Amino acid sequence: LGTTPAERARVRALERIAEINVLSRLGTIFQHTSPFLAGRLKQVPEAAESARTDYEQQVLEALLERTEIELPESMIEHEVEHMVADLGDTLQRRGLTLQRYYEATQKDEAALRAEFRPSAERRLRAQLAVEEVARAERLSPSQEEIDREVENVAQRLQQEPARVREWLVQTGRYDSLTGTLRRQKALAYVSSLARGEQA
Repeated sequence: LGTTPAERARVRALERIAEINVLSRLGTIFQHTSPFLAGRLKQVPEAAESARTDYEQQVLEALLERTEIELPESMIEHEVEHMVADLGDTLQRRGLTLQRYYEATQKDEAALRAEFRPSAERRLRAQLAVEEVARAERLSPSQEEIDREVENVAQRLQQEPARVREWLVQTGRYDSLTGTLRRQKALAYVSSLARGEQA
């Protein structure tokens, strides 16, 4: 890339920076998870998880840069609606309301929806791109993985797993949860490809 020596040098410099960032995160993951380094270096599982999340986000950004996805307006509006509803649920658990939020932030619903729109579009593009990977590779979460995630949600909400599962089903969030796990699995698959771990 680049038409002049200066432009080519600039492109190569940017590529090198990207390589260093990725390799740095991979090195962090290896340092804090490798059995070989256990006892030789201090290992912090949280550091490895943070580096893995950062690395997967970089892989996702690279995937989105190479993917052209046209989003229908209705789909964007529906995602914004979900984001507003999720904010309302979060506020309600803290004893607050959306109206109080609008007053405290000096916003109205239209301003909030406009603020959420770029994130909604990115989320949708990411979901569709990763869903296509999951479909093509026939990836899906196991029942054990779903049950474990339900237990994690139950712990965060300080509720019984059975009650949380019932709530997820009744509110239509159970399918969303399994969809999220499926996309996580697909993203992990793409990340492993980027690391050269898949044949």
